[in-house]
Amino acid sequence: MRLPLLVLFSVSTTVTFKNDKQKEDGCGGQWDGSDLPKASMHFVVSLYKLVSSKTENAPPNFFLSPFSIYTTLAMLGLGARSSTQQQILDVMCLNASQADKILKDDFKNFLEKSRTKQGEVDFKFSNWLFLDNSISPDTQYQQDLLNYYSTYVQSIDFKAPSKAEKIINEQVSGHSDGKIEDLVRNVKSCTLIVLLDYVKFNAKWESPFTSQGTKRGPFKVNKLKTIEVEMMHQVGQFKTFKDHAHDCVAVEVPYTDQLVLLLIVPNNGDLDEVENKLSTRLIERYLNKAKTSLLDLYIPITFVQQEVNVQSALMKMGMIQAFNETADLSGISTQPGLKVSGIFHKTLINIAENQTESTEGAIIKVFTLPSALEFKIDRPFLALVYNKPMNTILLLGRVIDPSED
Repeated sequence: MRLPLLVLFSVSTTVTFKNDKQKEDGCGGQWDGSDLPKASMHFVVSLYKLVSSKTENAPPNFFLSPFSIYTTLAMLGLGARSSTQQQILDVMCLNASQADKILKDDFKNFLEKSRTKQGEVDFKFSNWLFLDNSISPDTQYQQDLLNYYSTYVQSIDFKAPSKAEKIINEQVSGHSDGKIEDLVRNVKSCTLIVLLDYVKFNAKWESPFTSQGTKRGPFKVNKLKTIEVEMMHQVGQFKTFKDHAHDCVAVEVPYTDQLVLLLIVPNNGDLDEVENKLSTRLIERYLNKAKTSLLDLYIPITFVQQEVNVQSALMKMGMIQAFNETADLSGISTQPGLKVSGIFHKTLINIAENQTESTEGAIIKVFTLPSALEFKIDRPFLALVYNKPMNTILLLGRVIDPSED
C-alpha cells in the first residue's frame, strides 16, 4: 500500500556577478490581507530567526530566499482547505477570510511585478508541481495554478523513484543554468506530489568593484578566531545608518537605484544580539533613514550554498496540520490522506567583484581619498537584498565565516 505524501522543495540561487519580540517579529496585527509585500516582510523575519537559531543547528553562513518559500506556501495554500489553509495563511501573515482573492489575483499581481526588468538585474523564477500518474489533480486547481502562478501540473511515475528524481533534477538544472544540481534526492515510491519553485537573481553592481581593488585582509570570526579573506574594495557614495541603540551600522550597496544589498554590521561583532533584535520595523528604518556619505568600503568575497528543511520552523510558527494526518489538501486532489512530508530550501549565494572588464572610471575608485571614511566589514554581518518598489526582501542571511562554503 502506498502512503500518500507530498514533498515541497523551495530553491533559490543568487549570484552577484563580479562587474521587537515575537509579536513584533510576527504578523503584529491584522490588515486587509491584500498587502503581500508587508506580509512577506513579517513572514521572512520570523522564519529567519527560527531557522537560523542555534537550536536548529543552522550553519554559520546561512541564507533564505523568502520570495521562493512564500511562493511555495501560496501554491500549497491554494490547494488546502478548512483549518489547514487557515494555518498556512496565518503563518504567511495573510487574512484567511480573503484567501481566494489573496492567493489568486493578489498573488498574480505580486509575481508579475517581480518580473519587472531593472537595469542589469536578472530576476527569474519558475514553479513546478509533479503529480504521480496514479492520481488525478483537481481540475480547478490545475486551472488556477496556470492562470495565477503560470505553473503546469506534470504527471510523473514516482513508483520508479530514481527515474522521477532524474526528470525533476534535469528540469531544475536546466532552469538554473546548471547551478542547482541533484536538488531532489531519496524520493520514495510512496510519494504522490512534489511541489517546488526556483528563484534566480543575477545582478551587477551599479558601481562595479574591480579585481584590482581586491586585497587579502583579516576577518574576525569571533574573539578566538581571525582569518584572512579576499576583501572587495571601493571608494564611493553609499547610504549608511548608524544604529546607536543596537550598536550596529547599516550600509546600502546598490545594484540599481531600486534594488540594494543592505549590510547590517554589529560594531562589536556580536551578531547574535543583532539577529535577536531584527524586525521589519528596524529594516524599514535603516532603508528609509540612511544618509549618503563617502566611504572607503571593504566587503569580504562570499560564497554560500546550503540546503535546509524549514518544516520545524513552520510548525513552530503554527503551520501544523499540513504535516500530519489531519491535513486537508483536497483542493489539490481528492486522494485521501494527502499530507506534506517536508519543505526543503536550497540557496546559492556569490557576492564578488564585477567580472566585466574595468573602465577607467571604475579603476579610479580603487584609490583611497583622504576624506573618505574607512569602513571594513571585517566581522560577522547580516545581508539582505531588497526590492524598493515592491517593498520586498528577496534574500536574507548572515555571514559569520566567509572562508566556509
